[in-house]
Amino acid sequence: MTCVLPAVDVQEQIGLIEQVVAEAKERGLAGPSVDSREAARSIVAQIEGRVLLAKLLNDPTQLETLWRNCLDLLQVPAQARTTTG
Repeated sequence: MTCVLPAVDVQEQIGLIEQVVAEAKERGLAGPSVDSREAARSIVAQIEGRVLLAKLLNDPTQLETLWRNCLDLLQVPAQARTTTG
């Protein structure tokens, strides 16, 4: 028996990430010029694309740059980044 989890709607994913980006902006952890909605769309696209690439190449290391790319996209200040990011 296979367990199939319900897929989360892409628009719902974008909405959830948009809320987090907006909160980060309010806290000064994302650049003030970042468009929360467009950033969220880009992050979802990066996640989906990187996962697809990792599967196609059978190479999970394709996911390693995802976090750093998201931090760059959001213009997160260097002092707010973790040493693992």
